[in-house]
Amino acid sequence: WDREKGQTICANDLAQFGDKIEVVFCNNDDMAIGALQAIQSAGRKVNEDIYLVGVDALDAALNEVSNGNMTGTVLNDANGQAAGAVAEMEKLLGGATYASGEQSVYVDYVKVTPDNVGDFMK
Repeated sequence: WDREKGQTICANDLAQFGDKIEVVFCNNDDMAIGALQAIQSAGRKVNEDIYLVGVDALDAALNEVSNGNMTGTVLNDANGQAAGAVAEMEKLLGGATYASGEQSVYVDYVKVTPDNVGDFMK
């Protein structure tokens, strides 16, 4: 979860595999910004010959998405998770039960792209 490691790993992979790399997925936005530095240093162009996606929808990444330097990021939706948890709690308090093996409730992540990034910027 480190920008420098994202840059180093991406730079090494780009040096080894070159144009065979078409997309870079990072497990957080800081790593994606590091990968962006490597991509730019390699002379590649995000959204033209390579795609770059991060996770967390951090302000810095939202700016990069808005500026066309990242393809997107993914918001781990804390508000949606909280609302989902409250809704499930209300069901359980109302007497609902879970069937065996159905004890998880999933909340979808939110895709942030150039088309909707303005909705997430402060």
